[in-house]
Amino acid sequence: MRSVYFVIILLTITMLALACVGDEVDTEQTQQGDAIDQGVKGIDDSGGSTFDEQILLAIGEWPPYTSKDLPEYGFAAEIVKKSFANVGIGVKYEFYPWPRTLVLAEGLNVDGTFPWIPEKKGTIFDITDTFCTNEEKFIYLKGNKNLPVDFSSPDDLQDVRVGAVAPYAQVDIMTELGIEFEVTNNDLSAIKKVMEGRMDTFPINPLVAMRLVKDTYHARVDEVMFLETPLIHKEMGILISNNHPNQEYYIQKFNQGYDELISSGELNKIFIKHDIEFLIEMIIED
Repeated sequence: MRSVYFVIILLTITMLALACVGDEVDTEQTQQGDAIDQGVKGIDDSGGSTFDEQILLAIGEWPPYTSKDLPEYGFAAEIVKKSFANVGIGVKYEFYPWPRTLVLAEGLNVDGTFPWIPEKKGTIFDITDTFCTNEEKFIYLKGNKNLPVDFSSPDDLQDVRVGAVAPYAQVDIMTELGIEFEVTNNDLSAIKKVMEGRMDTFPINPLVAMRLVKDTYHARVDEVMFLETPLIHKEMGILISNNHPNQEYYIQKFNQGYDELISSGELNKIFIKHDIEFLIEMIIED
């Protein structure tokens, strides 16, 4: 397992306009339908390199992993872009709500979507080598007497107002464990419910949670706590439909490019660049 210029203005405006034409998407989130090009028609806008091939990938807002507002669209997006660049493939990203990314990938409207856990593979998808980790812990506010000191069993969450974000794996996991919960559409909505006292807890990646809290409740960062034991600890990769004619090819190419990213030391540089150096210790090499 392997653990994650000069721009021609007219061309950029044209490509962004074309990318927004197509399937109608939910308008709940601002990123929906926005297309971000990294290698449009073989041009890699980060370094000026040219590519004969290009892959189209659907992603959503999940900072610091992926976001249209972050440098390189997040550290996970940069890992994918540079891994494919290592094998001569350019990358184009389109942002949608997360449930939509799966629908688009399954329907071959895009070539794939990431980051997702291996449990999503099977009759619909296969997955590349994993390249980033999702560890989800129960978040809560300091002083909340409803929460236990740690999470070890569903009994710990009796009489606790628990939330879950669809379509994340936490929904299936908590359902199997028999934990009662309220479904929320996205991490930010769930964070707001916790911060406003309308929900006691929900599982979230602490890296993601603290980015959201700092952005929306900066003065209250010190109130945020996490139960020590995670509900989820999963590696994540790129999902590509089993019906995609180039599925095996793209998976093999990404894996090859990711190998080079690790061996060259570029992966560590990406983590440092995005101020998440601690992820270096989470890489597991063969």
